Amino acid sequence: LGPIVNLSYSDPSVLRVARALRIGSLRYPGGSTANSWNLSAGRWVPGHGDWAAGPTAAAGSYANNTALLPEGTFTPKAFMNGIGSTLQAPPIWNLNLVSLPDPPSQLDTLKEMAVPVEMVELGNEDADQGGKPRGQGDPASYLKSAVPVVARTRALFPDATISVIGCFGDPWAPCAAQLKAAFEGSPRLFDAVTIHQYSPSNATIMARGKSDGARRAATLMSIPPSLRQIERKVSSTISPHVPIWLDEFNWGGDWGNVTWPGEGHGALRGLVWATYVLSAMQITADAQAVGRSGFESLDYYSLFFQPDNSWSRWASCAFVPNAADTPGDVRFDGVAQIFAHVTSVVWRHKNFTLIPAVAEQSGDCLLGARFSSLGEPTPTVTLVLNMCDEPQPLPSSVAA
Repeated sequence: LGPIVNLSYSDPSVLRVARALRIGSLRYPGGSTANSWNLSAGRWVPGHGDWAAGPTAAAGSYANNTALLPEGTFTPKAFMNGIGSTLQAPPIWNLNLVSLPDPPSQLDTLKEMAVPVEMVELGNEDADQGGKPRGQGDPASYLKSAVPVVARTRALFPDATISVIGCFGDPWAPCAAQLKAAFEGSPRLFDAVTIHQYSPSNATIMARGKSDGARRAATLMSIPPSLRQIERKVSSTISPHVPIWLDEFNWGGDWGNVTWPGEGHGALRGLVWATYVLSAMQITADAQAVGRSGFESLDYYSLFFQPDNSWSRWASCAFVPNAADTPGDVRFDGVAQIFAHVTSVVWRHKNFTLIPAVAEQSGDCLLGARFSSLGEPTPTVTLVLNMCDEPQPLPSSVAA
């Protein structure tokens, strides 16, 4: 929304999607766009946003497409007056540490706009590359550039949680050592690390399954061990006390061979979303039981798809029209149906107690979580996901 999808934050189509999906939180302005975005104006930084945006964009760029609407349409204040007002939790403000002359001033803007600031992310992915090809980045320079931004954040929003890029674009060991030093230093530079994951790949799926059903099962069953590996890697090399923000996750996308290219909007990808979420819940509960932090935030890629916009053609939750004020043209896909089913359970028990279904009880095929409202003596709702291609019996502890 804003940099890519140019419907305003208060457009009826946008609000219809928000009401239907009961979204927990969102990132503003998003992922890769953050490194090129001026939040004070709600505009692309001049010279940025020149990717092909399709036939609806003047001169074929996202920047010109965004500029078709008045300045101020896509600021944080407009965001919170629109879709932001429907969220169950404050958003993640993803700041630009790459292309602004005064990055700390973004915090002054957020303060002046009187928006809630509880989670702050310091750039996206290549912000720590310093203009070099991925894998050849300079974490030290990135962390140095973060220091004044962190100082301003601590001064203006002392209770906010700050996340830095978590080494997935650089050789892990030397990068993690620098993050470890910055996290353990005095004063502590950051409070969380951001990790992105786009898996499984087609190669993983094909290797693990020979039939269509087996490949579908492999698509889901490869996710829990990969998330467990991420948690162990972060906790063992950076700190057991640093929470993980998995604020982009999905299966493989259009930068390579799209995973399940014919099912980008179907229930299988919805089950991938649910597998990530339920796995992260279980892994976090296991980690916290032994004094580690686990996952603190999960944000899916992506929400909206417009017909003349290729950004999310392979992956989204809701089709929104190009034209403003046409909510009757909104369409929801199979991902949205599963997403809405889960969130209807979670937010119905807004002060919920999560009781993950442990692996010993659930077996290899099942993931589950039980929810109860605050003060309820027993769980009131159980969600169970079967990752395998055959029916599975519920364990007695869950069935009860």
